[in-house]
Amino acid sequence: MTDTRQVRSPRQGELFAANLSLSSPSPYPVSPYVAMAILQKAIRRGEPETALRAAATLLDQEPARLWRRLAGICFEDIGLGSLETISGVISAIGARERRRQFGDDWSAAAAFIVSMCVAPKDRGADDLLITVGNHPEMKTARAELRREMPDKQLMRISEWGAVLNRASAIVNLMEQNRYGRPNSSPAQVSPNAIWSALSCSGCAPDLIEVCKAGYRKTGETLPMLVAELARNEPGGSLAPVAYADDPDLTETVLLPNGVPAYAYDMFSREGLAVLDRFLKSRCETARMLTDAIGPAQRRKVLGGLLFRVESGLVRRRRQAVISLKLKTLADEGFTSSVPFDAVSAAKALRADLPLLDDLRARAVLRN
Repeated sequence: MTDTRQVRSPRQGELFAANLSLSSPSPYPVSPYVAMAILQKAIRRGEPETALRAAATLLDQEPARLWRRLAGICFEDIGLGSLETISGVISAIGARERRRQFGDDWSAAAAFIVSMCVAPKDRGADDLLITVGNHPEMKTARAELRREMPDKQLMRISEWGAVLNRASAIVNLMEQNRYGRPNSSPAQVSPNAIWSALSCSGCAPDLIEVCKAGYRKTGETLPMLVAELARNEPGGSLAPVAYADDPDLTETVLLPNGVPAYAYDMFSREGLAVLDRFLKSRCETARMLTDAIGPAQRRKVLGGLLFRVESGLVRRRRQAVISLKLKTLADEGFTSSVPFDAVSAAKALRADLPLLDDLRARAVLRN
């Protein structure tokens, strides 16, 4: 693990230096919400040119969103794939004086983004969050945790046990901090208490500091789950593993306005309009969703399914056993709200992606 005070490792320094002279590309003709989707998915797919153009769009419209999103991507998409990368980026991303060493904000953003694009990825923390929060087989455990006293949940985190149980306690305590406990009693547990429990569990101190810094910048649970997954590594350190592109990763489809088709998803107004049109089509995926799910939930479930099939695809995914298992669990159980064969629906959606991309292109031309 690198010193968390260090802005750049030697390898990162090479990447940063090679990109300081990049000129800012023209912004995409999209909203900030679509630009954030492009940025994150391009980093996942290792597409630096696309990610840089999305970054230029955010710097032009809402710069603060760019820095927050990059911090989130560090833990959602890179995680244990490259702790060196997230340490370097997180230590510099929130400090303007540290960004100045790269020149201007654009040079700093370009340096970070290229480093993140080429870094190995591990989406285990996000898949863990989805699994403990949604998988049907975790339903009983979720209900029991809601009734459990906070100090007992902290003990779960600090002691050795099944990763799903410990992660469930972290997620449940964070949710109670945000939304309150049933009947508002007993007192909530502060994030600092959760970090203390993680420290007592054997997480390396420098890893804890990196993840705590990420939490301070994002306010999200994912940095805690990255720390939780790290303690499951043999001997407490990351074991060397292979990296491989996701098998469904294909060449990116560009729309008439030059925007990658994957930009339009459930997290933007434009993407939701496309999903609504897709649901009204006669394709196999729409039929399956219509047969299994009520109208009020179809769009949300389709959005989650689209993420599992298209938006979550990664280049150079870390092939750690626990990470791959968590991906499978999240693919199978990303929604707990309805009885739904997610595996069969994902197969159907892969076949129907050309139709979805056609609807995306038509939406662009109408606008």
